[in-house]
Amino acid sequence: KFTYKQLGLDLLPEWCVSPINEYLTMLKKTFHAQGTIKSYRYPCIRLCKYLIDKGYDSFYELTPELLQTFCLQDKHRTFNGKSGSFVIIRQFVMFLEEQGKVTNKHLHLCIDAGCASDEKLIDILSLDQCQRIDEYRKVHDKPMSLRRIAMVMTGTKMGFRASDVIKLKFQDIKWSEKTITIIQEKTKASLTLPMPVEVGNAIYNYIKHGRPSVD
Repeated sequence: KFTYKQLGLDLLPEWCVSPINEYLTMLKKTFHAQGTIKSYRYPCIRLCKYLIDKGYDSFYELTPELLQTFCLQDKHRTFNGKSGSFVIIRQFVMFLEEQGKVTNKHLHLCIDAGCASDEKLIDILSLDQCQRIDEYRKVHDKPMSLRRIAMVMTGTKMGFRASDVIKLKFQDIKWSEKTITIIQEKTKASLTLPMPVEVGNAIYNYIKHGRPSVD
């Protein structure tokens, strides 16, 4: 037997459910990942529950003071958790403004937009590792090795994400112009970059001497 677990959204009145679903649909149309859309749902639900507990029955009654009070009672333990939640609430309020569901068109300005990013140590290839990659390219000519070399060179020299490298197509490469144009898998934005000679040579060697002969 299958059971259906009610979501927090299912327990809200229609004046809450409809705008939240419209907001999530908008996120889906702008190519947000399913996991991201799911995480955006919960802060919106918390805002609606807060309004209901305070006796409100529409978004038209939202005020800057009410939103700030809601933010002050946020129960996230970490600063980053609070900040992430506020960013989502701010975007949702902006959506309500665009849809004409609130009277104050500048309501979102009373919510902090976020926080400064943390300092992080970036893990990069050392000089020794770069030299080992160059040495590998000079002595390996097996099909799988040529494939690895083409992928690594395209990623390291051009900065493409792994998801973009593995989906590279013949038509993406403009040999005469020495460029590669792709639609990025993560952002869906078009990107054209100059193709270094060593990257072009690595891809050519794989195509000519490593890639199986197929249509």
